[in-house]
Amino acid sequence: MTEVRPLRTGRGVLRLALIEALQPSGPRRHIQHLTIVHHAPDHLVGTFNDVYSAPSTALITAISERWLQEFRPDWWQRFPAHAFAAEDPAVLTDPQRYLHAAFADPACWTGRVKAADFGPPGRPMQAAITLPMDRLFTPLEANLLRAGFLPEVMEDRWFAYMLDDRLHLRRSWTGELIYVVELVAEGRALRARSVAVNADNKAYHMAPEAEERDRLNRLISGLLLCRWPSADA
Repeated sequence: MTEVRPLRTGRGVLRLALIEALQPSGPRRHIQHLTIVHHAPDHLVGTFNDVYSAPSTALITAISERWLQEFRPDWWQRFPAHAFAAEDPAVLTDPQRYLHAAFADPACWTGRVKAADFGPPGRPMQAAITLPMDRLFTPLEANLLRAGFLPEVMEDRWFAYMLDDRLHLRRSWTGELIYVVELVAEGRALRARSVAVNADNKAYHMAPEAEERDRLNRLISGLLLCRWPSADA
């Protein structure tokens, strides 16, 4: 939610500006109207009036750490509070400060790395071998895949972006395209069905198939899915 504004109709209607982050085609901005039917010191009860669907009732309250851990463990595991504690120690005890640190910038949901964002255009694969894959990415993971990865320092050896429902992974130093992952939508999730691996020995020395798939899965998990180390690591 990026904005809340009363419509001043005298009927308790709020205009909410929202970003639906977890969509298979990427984040979507839209406007919802919420009619307040009950107001309490610690929560609101209201009805969403969407012209495209039946009215629905919502309970709105401040999020707690326990709620995040129980109902959104995927958020909590990939964006733990300790990852932001160096800049704001209060995130360890205040869920609202944590949410602000983790998700306050709408650019983190709407920003998308593009093929032209880094260096000159790389050449297409001169030779490729297609390997089958079967990996399901949750709605959160699908959103992180679509965000891509833009290298910032010499140690960042990969450049990743989505193009036409394919995940492209290039070497940042050489620009060589190494992997192209075919993805299909399943509800709000994405499933990887196959991957084209660069088989040109001048560009990349391909490993045996099982090793190549394992390397790619580890690369996606570490580079794109924001799997932070545990607090004890």
